Amino acid sequence: MTTSPVRASASFPSDRSSPTDARRFVADHLARWGVSDPDRDVELLVSELTANAVLHAGSPFDLDVELDGAVVRLAVRDDEVDVPRLRSAEPSAVSGRGLLIVDRVADRWGVDAGPHGKVVWCEVTVTAPGR
Repeated sequence: MTTSPVRASASFPSDRSSPTDARRFVADHLARWGVSDPDRDVELLVSELTANAVLHAGSPFDLDVELDGAVVRLAVRDDEVDVPRLRSAEPSAVSGRGLLIVDRVADRWGVDAGPHGKVVWCEVTVTAPGR
């Protein structure tokens, strides 16, 4: 059980296997921190944020996960300076829904842009450790 914020970070290559590895990284840390059965929303959000980094930035990315009480914050930092935006996808499109999913699943999300890349982050409430 944790009562103060805890954080972990890892770097991943721009590789198709990285979203899977990132999901495992987050799940392992949440389990260590006392979130015994993380909500599937966290898994979905990790998948969307990291897949977007692989597909659109094409660069290695850093993933930060933080647990503060019952709030999980995910942040993905990549080298792409273009800021992603919400858009609608055609029903037959095979991609283009990532941020729409993040927008609907996360409690809050945003983008922090800089001259050498960006951070796309989101927050979601989970069952608090020890409850």
